Amino acid sequence: MLFARNQCILTLSETDGPYDGIDLTTRDQALIAKALSVNASRWPEAAITRYQREMVRLNGNHSQAREEVCRYYGHGMLNDALMREAPDYGATLVGTGTLRKDQAAIFDVPMPPSLAGERVGRSMLVTIAWFSPVLATRARYRLALLEAVAHSHDLFGGLVDDDGWALDLKVGQLNKNIIKRGTVWSHRMIHNGATVPNFGGDKVLPIRVQCRDGSGGGLSPDDDIRFALAVTLEVESEADLDVHAEVQERLRVGIRNPGG
Repeated sequence: MLFARNQCILTLSETDGPYDGIDLTTRDQALIAKALSVNASRWPEAAITRYQREMVRLNGNHSQAREEVCRYYGHGMLNDALMREAPDYGATLVGTGTLRKDQAAIFDVPMPPSLAGERVGRSMLVTIAWFSPVLATRARYRLALLEAVAHSHDLFGGLVDDDGWALDLKVGQLNKNIIKRGTVWSHRMIHNGATVPNFGGDKVLPIRVQCRDGSGGGLSPDDDIRFALAVTLEVESEADLDVHAEVQERLRVGIRNPGG
């Protein structure tokens, strides 16, 4: 894992990399590697087979079936190549930020223009990693809890919640209870292409990263919570779309309204 982490940071910092010329702190290096390691993990075939078997045993209870599989496989097996490079048919975005209790930051993720109007399978992974203050005397000793919420823009330019994450996506492997444990939040969403996404060429997906007290009163409003965010958008291999090139052309992931 240490080798994968070092290679990941070297790749991000090399010439023309996203952090070329930026002196990343040791803390940010660790957070980025942590976020990307989870974002780059996938359930192996054995986990999928077990999930299908559990679905039968539990009479179609998706949540409980996922819970049972996660006991053994968690977020999946690490694909260290995906820590350094985007998927063949997708793009991975990385950002960092700092929040305090009850604050939020919005990352605007550009949508690939060619995906609009196309009936193709697609998936999105959103992962947040952070370092939390701890208090050993509390049962929920990790004090800070971070999570992400997707938004769309209404007719007046305001933000409204978007459960489909701009692409009519649905929950993939992990349910909401599982992804809120520890100091990593990772949401995996999929769609088989039955619905055609419809948006303009300048469409962005506003992802709101928000921080709250996860301990029931132990988090100080003066604590700075540093975090890293990784977002991967991918389409099925049969789609003749260069998602990576389109996102790279438009990409300027910046924090808007920090502390809002």
